[in-house]
Amino acid sequence: MQLVWLLDLLGSHPEIVAKLKVRLADLDLLMVRPEPLAKWKLPAIDVTESEIKTARMAWQAGLDDELRTLDREEYRARHEAYRRSLLSLTDLDWAIVAHKEDFGRYNPIDRWWAGTRLTNDSLWRRNPALVAPQPSRA
Repeated sequence: MQLVWLLDLLGSHPEIVAKLKVRLADLDLLMVRPEPLAKWKLPAIDVTESEIKTARMAWQAGLDDELRTLDREEYRARHEAYRRSLLSLTDLDWAIVAHKEDFGRYNPIDRWWAGTRLTNDSLWRRNPALVAPQPSRA
């Protein structure tokens, strides 16, 4: 949620967004010692207007309006505002939950991980049972 909030906030500063990159990591970086972390070459993704738009929609969808005005250090008030929030799934979310839509169509993947190329065609799916990747038809 903090990344979504930050992207929404920075969306009104295009000069910052133009320089902004997000690094993808699938582990808790707080648990990594600084020396190895400095040597890692995590993939850097440019932040575009699409990411800003998505963050803005996610941040505003159902969250209590007071959250936009509260200081980040006001933990008790922020917690109460979160509890008042009415979060819900979008139509796309419900279609994905019902296995009528594949999130991979909206968030394609094509990257290398530990010497293996990952693409949407090579990912395992849960539908509602685990489904092996289908051979590419290209």
